[in-house]
Formats: sequence, C-alpha cells, structure tokens
Amino acid sequence: MYVKFTYFYDLNPFPATPETLSSFITLIGFSVKSHKTVNNYLSALRRLHDLSGFDSAAFDDIKVKLTLKGLEKTKRHIPVRKLPITPDMLLKFCSHLDFRNSAHLALWAALLVGFFTFFRTANLCPTSRDTFSAFSTLSRNDITFTSWGAAITVTWTKTRQSGDTALVVPIPRIPNSVLCPVRALNALFQAVDIPASAPAFSYLSTGHRLDCITASIFRSSIQLLASRIGLEPRSYSGHSLRRGGATFAFQCGIPAELIKIQGDWRSDAYLLYLMIPLADRLVLTQTLAYHVGQAM
Repeated sequence: MYVKFTYFYDLNPFPATPETLSSFITLIGFSVKSHKTVNNYLSALRRLHDLSGFDSAAFDDIKVKLTLKGLEKTKRHIPVRKLPITPDMLLKFCSHLDFRNSAHLALWAALLVGFFTFFRTANLCPTSRDTFSAFSTLSRNDITFTSWGAAITVTWTKTRQSGDTALVVPIPRIPNSVLCPVRALNALFQAVDIPASAPAFSYLSTGHRLDCITASIFRSSIQLLASRIGLEPRSYSGHSLRRGGATFAFQCGIPAELIKIQGDWRSDAYLLYLMIPLADRLVLTQTLAYHVGQAM
C-alpha cells in the first residue's frame, strides 16, 4: 500500500521522509476504523527500513508523531462489548427449544458448554462444516465423560496457537437440572450418532445428513432466542456466554485465578469481561464507610 501511494504521487519511497509518512498516515486514516491499524502499517514499514539498511529517523520525527496523535483522537475505537448471558436467561431460552429436533439439542449443548467453559466461539463452532478442523474446534473425540461430569480437551486457542500444550477444562454434572451441560451432551450423543472426528455439536439436517452448528448459526440463534424473551438481540452473541460464565463465577465467589485458568486468559484482560452489579459494588463502599466510621 505504501509503495502504491508513493508511486501514485510520484514520491521517493525509500528512505521515507517525515512529509511522505505524514501524508501516507493522513490518506490511509480515511479508510481504517482504528488508529492501531495505522500503527501496524508503520511498524512493518519501519522494520522494512531497518532490514534494508535505510535511515529510519523519519519515523521519530515530530511531524509524524503529531499526525499520529491527531489520527488517534479522530479514530478512537471503542469496542462494543456484548452483554453477558445469565443462568436465568438460559432457562428462558430452553422454553423456546424443541428437543425432539436434533439441531435444537446441538444448540442447547453448545450453549451450556460455552457457558461453563468460557470458551470462545471459535473453539465451540467452526466457520462452516467444510472448514471444520479438529485441531482448533471441538470434536466429539475431545469430550470425555467422568463420574463428576466431563473433561473437554482443547489443543488450539487464541492464546495457544502453537498447539504444543493442551487445555483440559472440566464441566460439572448437575443432577436434576435442565442446565446440566453433561445431561445436554448425553442427550445429543444419544439422539445423533456423531463420529469421533466430527464437530461436537453435530445434528441431523432435514435430509438426514450430518450437519453442525456453525459460528454464524450460533450467533443468529442466540440473537433469535434473546429477541423471543424480550431482549435486544444485537446486544448478544456467542461471546456473551464467555462473559456470562465468567461474571457468574465471579459473583459466586470463585477465586479470580481459577476464572482466569478456566477461560484461558494469559493476562488480566478477563477483568474487562466481568459485569459486576451495583449491589455487589456497593459492598465495597459500605465496607469502606464502616471502617472509616470505626476509625473516627
């Protein structure tokens, strides 16, 4: 892109001058959503200068820095976080599903597994049946039932892209509960003969062919269920299960370190996922008020 830009405006691409870089930043600023994209372009371009032995002083010039600063202010990207799905919402979802339909069984199992594992959608569902890879997305073979529930093994995640270490995530058995993820998986596997190498949330299509819940089906189904219980559908997606499970665990008093491990977070970014109700946050201020009062 940079070379095309300099060619079009008859500029010398290497080594870059402060004026050329500033003009380039301004131009591509019109077509990007975030200033971070421009930073990535410049980082790659600077690396190319260093590897080629060109002078890279222009990248530290005040003109370039001020242009970037201006772009950052006008292109400040504020991500829209989806709202969390709660156990109460899942119960309401359940009433809108027909478990005589294997597609509904597969969807229900995916919803419960997603809530209890905090998995990303990419680990639960493939983009399409044809692009399914057992390396990155759950297959039937990744689920092992135990006396206490089930163990789910994931080889690849967003933070484990090399696939050299497996993540084993437990899910519970909840006797006499419709929200039991193990019960949902058993019901699905008994209704549909799913090969070990097939996507975990496979079902029989109308033509009695094996199909699966894809990422787009998962998202649209969640939004449809949300609308049926009177919620704004655009506020929810597959990510709502990850956020909902982590938030509910926090509200239950689960140690933060265990939440972090379960959701496979490498940093403290998981804290951004937690939606803490005002009533819970009031505990903090009330505790402070009590101790301040005791000290007077």
